[in-house]
Amino acid sequence: MKPVERGASGAESQWSLIRRRFSRHRLAVASLLVLGALYTAALLAEFVAPYSPSRQDLEHIYAPPQLPRFSWRDGLHVRALERHVDPVSFQRTYRENPDRVVPLRLFARGEAYQYNPTTHDARTNGTLASLLGLQAAHETREEYRRMESIRRINLAHALILSVRGMPLIYSGDEIATLNDQSYKKDPAKSPEGRWVHRPFFDWNRAKKAHRCGSDEHAVFQTLKQLITLRKTLPELDGQVEQVAIDLNTPNVLCVIRKTDTSALVTFFNFSEHHQEVELGMLRQHLRATHYTDLLQGRTLNLEHHTLHLSPYEFLWCKKD
Repeated sequence: MKPVERGASGAESQWSLIRRRFSRHRLAVASLLVLGALYTAALLAEFVAPYSPSRQDLEHIYAPPQLPRFSWRDGLHVRALERHVDPVSFQRTYRENPDRVVPLRLFARGEAYQYNPTTHDARTNGTLASLLGLQAAHETREEYRRMESIRRINLAHALILSVRGMPLIYSGDEIATLNDQSYKKDPAKSPEGRWVHRPFFDWNRAKKAHRCGSDEHAVFQTLKQLITLRKTLPELDGQVEQVAIDLNTPNVLCVIRKTDTSALVTFFNFSEHHQEVELGMLRQHLRATHYTDLLQGRTLNLEHHTLHLSPYEFLWCKKD
């Protein structure tokens, strides 16, 4: 009997044979690459598509797409586009201006904390408002983004005030304080990034908490309302049962706080998109079917199949 030579198919493992046969199938390999690109885009969706699908930029409605660039000086960025209109045909064309750089960054603004140069592991410092996009919105002067970030801030406050544990409101977060970079001018403070969210309290900004239309007013008044409600709700006692419900919607958290005689049902939409939540699983944990949100007054009917939540919307619901 002729011995089996090393490398012959009979001596290879099953996975090796599968891999070899798969690599010879060009369509299969191409499909794998396409799937890999789609999954990568899905994992980086917040970065790849940071804007709402309903948003329109009428100033650049005919602008072509741009490829991102990277440099050590400017980081990840694109070049600013300048519009030119032909005086005869009125055709619009766009040209890149190499002298104007538009950085590509997430909405959070913070400072590194406990950075490990070996593993590149780090944490983040910053005020709640800056970490949730308010500072970035002011930098770019985007009114829609400003309102969106305030909704994130109010959502965060509603969450920490309704789950078990001791709620912590850091000094200044109640009036949407932004990061303070002045610590970098002090040699004694500059090495420690935590000073970015430890500014002296700004009493002039605190006065704006009562001025309708300001950031301070939008955050402070909602927080005040939440704290007032929390004091009246026995369901938010630290000893009360807390159950998180899986509603098959990754962007929405649902938590029930139940006593022997009542229940508080809370929803938190952490997405910038509208969400439709299925209510079938929730009906298994609650006796009543009709609830009312304590802040907006909107109704929750468990006899319906779904609940619609707007971007960054939260609900605190009790039985009618």
